[in-house]
Formats: sequence, C-alpha cells, structure tokens
Amino acid sequence: IESSHYDDNNTGYLPLPQTKRVLRDLGNTTNKPHSSVFSLSEKSSVSINTLICSTLLTQNEHILNVLGWRESRPNLNSSLIMLAAPFGDTQEEMIRFLCPLLDAMFELWEEREQLELPVFDVIIALFKLTEEQVNSTSADSLKKYLDRFPYCNAAV
Repeated sequence: IESSHYDDNNTGYLPLPQTKRVLRDLGNTTNKPHSSVFSLSEKSSVSINTLICSTLLTQNEHILNVLGWRESRPNLNSSLIMLAAPFGDTQEEMIRFLCPLLDAMFELWEEREQLELPVFDVIIALFKLTEEQVNSTSADSLKKYLDRFPYCNAAV
C-alpha cells in the first residue's frame, strides 16, 4: 500500500481472502482478489506469533486445580502431588502465583484434613523455590506475604 493511498477509515481490505488456502481456491476462478487500492497475491502473507504472559491467569492445570479447589476439582490430590515436586515451567508459574497459591494451601490445610500432608509438601516446595530463584523478587513477595499472614491458627 502506498502511503499516498492509505486511509485509516478505508476498510476495503476486509473482503480480501484471509488465508493462502482461500486465495488458492479463489485463484482457480477468473476473478483475482482485489479491492480498490488493495490487492493480494500468494506471495503476500503475514505471520503473527503471540505469547501470553499473565499475572492473573495460568494455563497450568495443576495450579488451576489448586486455585479452584472450592469448585470440587476431581484431580486435586494429584495436582498437589505434582506441585510438591515442580520442574520446568511449573516452577516459574508457582513463583508467579506465590501468594494465591499460599492462600489456597492454608485454606486447604484448614478445611481438608485428609490433604494436610500433600498441602504441607507444596508449601515446602514453594519456600524452596523462593530460596532457589536468582531473582530476589520472589523472596520479597514471600516476605510481604508473611508480613500480612492472615492465618492465625495455621501454627496450631
């Protein structure tokens, strides 16, 4: 598109084919795709790669199970076991969700007596991860969490 022909309000490109396959299918006809100043050939393409990084959402199924434990997740015990011995990306996700995970662990500890041991193991794993992290922000997050520690009877 030449800059002299470009107009923000021109949406004439919208009827153009979105994929190379659609373009090839249209290529079998006599009408080549075009729209005013826009034209498209099979050599014209754009690839878009995305990476989503969120401090509010996770794709890790074990962390999701633990954070949503009140919704009676069927694999809660196996998720706790997996989080007690984390590796790879799970470690990074656990650090990212340190405070919500600790909240969930202490809530589980209080309300689900049969899960005390796996919950304890996950808490220990979280503490170890904060020590191992090169970035000191995880240790700072843990310190802030402990300063506002809401579970008075966790030591009982």
